[in-house]
Amino acid sequence: MLRKFIYLFILAAALSPQSILAQTSVSTPEEYFPDLKTILINLPATSPDLRAEGSNVEEREANLDSAKSYGGPKVTGFARLQAQYETRINSEVSYEENLTIGPYANITASVPIFHWGEIKARIDTEKSRVESAKERTLQRAAEIRQDIRRSYIEYQLALKAADIARDDIANAEKERAGMLELADKGMLPKEDLAEIDIYIQSRREDLAYAQSQSEYFLGELGKSSGVRSLEIAEAPLPQIRIPTEEQLLDLRNAAACANLPSIEALEAELAAEKASCREISSRNKPKIDALISGNLDYIDEYRSESTYENVPRTYAWGGIQASWTMYDSGTNDADKRSSLARQRRINTRIEQAKQAQIHDVDNIVNDARLNASRAETRRKRAELMKMSVEMIESHVTAHDVSANELFQRKLDLRRTEMDLLRAEFSCMLDVAQLREIVGFCKNK
Repeated sequence: MLRKFIYLFILAAALSPQSILAQTSVSTPEEYFPDLKTILINLPATSPDLRAEGSNVEEREANLDSAKSYGGPKVTGFARLQAQYETRINSEVSYEENLTIGPYANITASVPIFHWGEIKARIDTEKSRVESAKERTLQRAAEIRQDIRRSYIEYQLALKAADIARDDIANAEKERAGMLELADKGMLPKEDLAEIDIYIQSRREDLAYAQSQSEYFLGELGKSSGVRSLEIAEAPLPQIRIPTEEQLLDLRNAAACANLPSIEALEAELAAEKASCREISSRNKPKIDALISGNLDYIDEYRSESTYENVPRTYAWGGIQASWTMYDSGTNDADKRSSLARQRRINTRIEQAKQAQIHDVDNIVNDARLNASRAETRRKRAELMKMSVEMIESHVTAHDVSANELFQRKLDLRRTEMDLLRAEFSCMLDVAQLREIVGFCKNK
């Protein structure tokens, strides 16, 4: 029996989300880039979206406190200064018409005793709405983190592409100076100068595009993080380790059954609607309260010789009060039908969200596979292109091959190298998104 227990414990640990994350060799971008990690750590304090979501949670928590206070004692009162004129018609008693001006006041304390589950239903409704708001905050935070990761990687890739383009332009201009000297001596066709000019122009276009992309993604980072004057230095790009098919499947299976905050938020909304329906059902049932009341007013007090005098009076009373609505023109029935319709709608959205989760996870895994395949293909292509460039360079020197073919091949090589980097980092981003989803796994 003990051996079986140990085996089950080891199996559970092996299948836990933490063990799955540990087995995935591909790290998340923030593990490589300290600047990115700092942005993500400070995100709750800097992101306008998350601050707005936090305010929504605070609002729901305040509503919960209000619902809890509904079951506590209440003290109400009012006071007024009133003028009262008295006269009598056809009276057989001698009296004097009088006008009195004086205060009238009342104070009442009440404590709910039994409200047919109304108070608990209100509290349960607001508790579920608080939970829903918190889950939506978690979901929004996950979306923002992934957007920031993607923008940060694109920013670094754009800086890298700009550096490579600058180096290529500088080297090509030096090479052009040497070619110009040879052309002047008649040792090189002048058409080759046109080819290297075309190459330099192409690389300048690539440089301008890379600079534009870096500015765009830096702006996206500032917008998503909420940091207006964001400054990020260029960082060395790490060597990316592509996940194996087995690792991707482990992540896929864990992510497909994770408790996504978006689904948890819908389930909390459903619980809130069910509690609200219970509160509606309690409205027309008797409510029992304990009350204590005190009053101050003026009354006519009889005097001798059939006269009256207006005097102040105070009195108090206490008791148990039962109250209920006897007829409401069908308002509660209509509210209940509306609540049941909302419950059916939320149930449908939950089913759709669960189906969408599997679909989205599969798409992320397929995209990771595609990027891994692209990385492998482009790595081999880049190696072949390097060999080709070396061979063509020797033939260009011997005037067996035109310079056009050489510079076009160099251009293709640089763009293939950037495509390789983009495929590797795209795969990393896919794995980071899967790991984010797996991180929501929890025991219910």
